[in-house]
Amino acid sequence: SNPQNWQNFLQSACRNLEHLESASLPFITMNDDIEHSTRLCYVGPHSLQSGRVAGELMGRFLRGKGRVVLIRNGIKSLDYETRAVGFTKKMREDFPHVSLALTITLAGSEEVEADPERAFSLCEELFRLTQIDGIYDATSRLLPFLGKLKAEKEALQTTVIIGHELNDQTRACLLNGTVTATLSQDPFSQGYTVVRTLADYLQEKKLPDFDKLYSR
Repeated sequence: SNPQNWQNFLQSACRNLEHLESASLPFITMNDDIEHSTRLCYVGPHSLQSGRVAGELMGRFLRGKGRVVLIRNGIKSLDYETRAVGFTKKMREDFPHVSLALTITLAGSEEVEADPERAFSLCEELFRLTQIDGIYDATSRLLPFLGKLKAEKEALQTTVIIGHELNDQTRACLLNGTVTATLSQDPFSQGYTVVRTLADYLQEKKLPDFDKLYSR
């Protein structure tokens, strides 16, 4: 698994999308949207709002003052991009004394899974920076590594770490206090909404009520 595999997957998905459009087959995008397509609708989180909520949490946990690192994804993804935009906008609007000290871009979502040691090393480099009070991981790929380092180093106990998704690793970090907060999704609700919406369209030609059906 590596970033190139992810790019190949995206290219394949785009080709499949073209086949669906040329065959006039209905489809729905889920969790990550594709603009300028003929999809029936999008089902998934409101990514811009998710980023803004993360910014609100960061600002409040830092009591309105500090230096923050933003970790974002280098792959072309509307979801990841709008999370980061929402976060930075919220910082500028409501927390002017919280500064964005550094932005780090991962080559791809699979970069971490492909090389965990490199991911751990990257987290160590982050914590060597001076005056870093908070880290927002918009990709959530580094959360377990950040939590592990925070648990090991006494000097990092006040560092605010915020990200997305809830799995076994991030749940453990939340319980032991090494990750401050994470914004989770509801994949069951998303999947159910997609199936129900497609069924309504195929059986009754009923179009979705909205272009974007937001869920947690």
